[in-house]
Amino acid sequence: MKKTVLIISALLLIITSWAQSPEKLSYQAIIRNDAGQLVANQEVGMQISILEGSIYGASIYVETQTATTNSNGLVSIQIGSEDANVMNGVFSDIDWSKGTYIIKTQTDPTGGTNYTITGTSQLLSVPYALYAKTAETVTGGISEADPLYAESEAAKISASDITNLGNLSGVNTGDQDLSNLATKSAVIDTATAIRATLNSLSVTSGDETDPVFAASEAVNITTTDITNLSNLSGVNTGDQDLSQLATIAALQDSVAAVRTTLSGISGSSPTESDPVFTASEAANITAAHISKLGNLSGINTGDQDLSSYAKKADVLTLNNSSAFTPDNDYEPATKKYVDDQVASTSYAIGDFAFGGIVFWVDDSGQHGLVCAKEDQSAAVRWDGGTNGNTRAMGDGAFAGAGNTFIIIAATAAIGDDGATYAARVSNELQVTEGSSTYGDWYLPSAHELSLMYASKDQINTTATANSGSAFAADSYWSSTEVTFSAAKALDFTSGSETSQSKSNTHGVRAIRAF
Repeated sequence: MKKTVLIISALLLIITSWAQSPEKLSYQAIIRNDAGQLVANQEVGMQISILEGSIYGASIYVETQTATTNSNGLVSIQIGSEDANVMNGVFSDIDWSKGTYIIKTQTDPTGGTNYTITGTSQLLSVPYALYAKTAETVTGGISEADPLYAESEAAKISASDITNLGNLSGVNTGDQDLSNLATKSAVIDTATAIRATLNSLSVTSGDETDPVFAASEAVNITTTDITNLSNLSGVNTGDQDLSQLATIAALQDSVAAVRTTLSGISGSSPTESDPVFTASEAANITAAHISKLGNLSGINTGDQDLSSYAKKADVLTLNNSSAFTPDNDYEPATKKYVDDQVASTSYAIGDFAFGGIVFWVDDSGQHGLVCAKEDQSAAVRWDGGTNGNTRAMGDGAFAGAGNTFIIIAATAAIGDDGATYAARVSNELQVTEGSSTYGDWYLPSAHELSLMYASKDQINTTATANSGSAFAADSYWSSTEVTFSAAKALDFTSGSETSQSKSNTHGVRAIRAF
């Protein structure tokens, strides 16, 4: 049975809400099988426990989740999210001030609950930073004194002022010039003056005589005229020339003429004779032809050359139940040919393939490791400028890939000075050979580095033959960490493995798996 390896990315991101302790933890992990291959795009089952005090402490919170790895084998979940199936405890009730907490993960790579992988990691100070630096130092209430407000005019506003402000209409006319507006008394005086003027006129009644109207045609309009106007359609055609419109009598004459013409046609009923149609091939189409057309598939292959296709009678029947007989059984022959081709595609140390030079292969000869044909750096640091535990302590074949991922993630969290470092320069390498580009390079583990040293001569020969370079007489960095300030390196002159300060500079030769 294959074992599956869980590689914790060492990234636990805290999600907080205002004035509250952490509500969620973001957790990431990389999953590989025992051959070092990524378990990619696959659903996995996970059980997460928060332990108090130590890895043997009580589980104060337990939840299960189902997640799917991406194409790089990376699985990402949020601990304490609403999607989790809580088995025990309440995540928001955890008292983070009590001290040490451990996160324990159990994983079933098949997506179920048969957890075969267990990992533990201590929650460091980052999740508790808000509590440790603020909440724990605050005692009692917080009061505020604002001397600027106390001395300002705003402090003098009273409840009565607020009431008066509430009664305003909302339209400020204080800056407008109202001197030209009429007063109420002036309007009354004006009305009185108008009445006096009207009373002084020599008019005995309120009737008006309009000499212009009296002399116009409008005075002659009667009630009958109004009725006639109401009957109009509303469309005035008085100015249109209607002389060319047909009269009813003219239409009757035309109908009579048509009847006379039809009556003059010989025969009891009109018939049509089309000599063009009669002489064409269309006249030969019968009902049987129409039926055949209806049975066509709609794809005309009549003009296609099918002479190169095999006839059914010439194809032998496939047979998997009897022994292989080349003369009458094609399928086993095909399988044997494919098997022979696959078996012949194996790789040996020193081969130039997959963007680099083969320095290790597994028992099948189909999979292994290649190193770049030249160094990526002659002298570079292991760290990003700041010491710190990355937990990149994996070793063995394929372990360097996980180490490289962890180092880059941890360095981003710890902080770097912007200069490049061993894991980064390996991860950013891209090599194009022929029509293929390879970009999944990583910093080798200590064991992978020793495998490269064991095949140093073959690698040097192939490298120089393919426009590369031989190993330098110097030490090369591995991705295997020793302590927060040291990592393993290998002297390619003597083959001895040493523990070197992360701030020292050594060579880098990246590798990749195939």
